Amino acid sequence: MHLHTHFEELQYRFFYVITTWLTSFIVSYCYRDTATFTVMKPIFMLYNTEICYFITTNIVEIFYINLQVASFVAGQITFVIVVYNFLSFLTPGLYKHESDTIKTIIKMICVLWLIMIMLLHKYVLPNIWNFFIDSGKEGSYTYFEGKLSEYVEFYLHTYFITGACGAFIIIMVLYLKLCCGGVWETKKFRRMSLLGVFLVATIVTPPDVCSQLLVAGTLSTLIEILITIVLYNNLR
Repeated sequence: MHLHTHFEELQYRFFYVITTWLTSFIVSYCYRDTATFTVMKPIFMLYNTEICYFITTNIVEIFYINLQVASFVAGQITFVIVVYNFLSFLTPGLYKHESDTIKTIIKMICVLWLIMIMLLHKYVLPNIWNFFIDSGKEGSYTYFEGKLSEYVEFYLHTYFITGACGAFIIIMVLYLKLCCGGVWETKKFRRMSLLGVFLVATIVTPPDVCSQLLVAGTLSTLIEILITIVLYNNLR
């Protein structure tokens, strides 16, 4: 296959990706009420017997929020299409065992991605919300009214932090599985992983020490659990 043919194929695949994003964005915007409600649903589920609402203070704020949510949904769908086209483009040049390994990794990532979304909606967002709401009520006579735009930013920020942490864990699992066969390699991996944990925590969290320590502590705990499992299996 000539270079010109590869270039034409890349052009077609790029066109498919752009078309997917535009189509997903238009459909998401047409169903903007459903998409926005899905983003707010984890908080609404906490107030079964109480009235829960968000306020807006700008006449065009809802319009911008609908665009933001539609762009987010379109980006998630487009990401799946990009991965599919990337695999389709590379598969003809790979050996069968390489292709099978990459497909297995992609399937694992997709399953963990769905699990991450479920955990985010069922546990992560509600618990974070309750923690800050309860801490704000202690010793004060305040009434909280959430702003819709700020909540959407909070949701997206939490989503991407959870996704970044999940991606880091996947990379660590693959590295442990492929490269760490002995105790010495595992100890070396611990030092590298701790450095990676604090780098990830610094990049994905706001510039405050508490958030960085919270994310770094959670990731470090998960890494230690993985290392313990690997050492146990090697010493059996």
